Amino acid sequence: MTLKEVLKKLNIDVTTSKSPLANQLKCDLTYQNYHIDFDKNLSEVTDDDLYQIGRSIVLSENKKRAFGYKELVQKMRSDINTILEI
Repeated sequence: MTLKEVLKKLNIDVTTSKSPLANQLKCDLTYQNYHIDFDKNLSEVTDDDLYQIGRSIVLSENKKRAFGYKELVQKMRSDINTILEI
């Protein structure tokens, strides 16, 4: 399964400009000058990739709570595992 497919199941469709969360993610990645290949397999996704995704998505949904690097990576891995179990 690709990162793009997992994100789509999380309602983050990076293939269209009609997904607000995907637009936010792409904007944040551009601002951070960080590139993620959304077509790569989950086995190729790095902790840094997950951190950048989590920093954008998780933090935008939880503005009142602070998250550290490890916490964001763990949350993203947990979300991905949940998707894979469905």
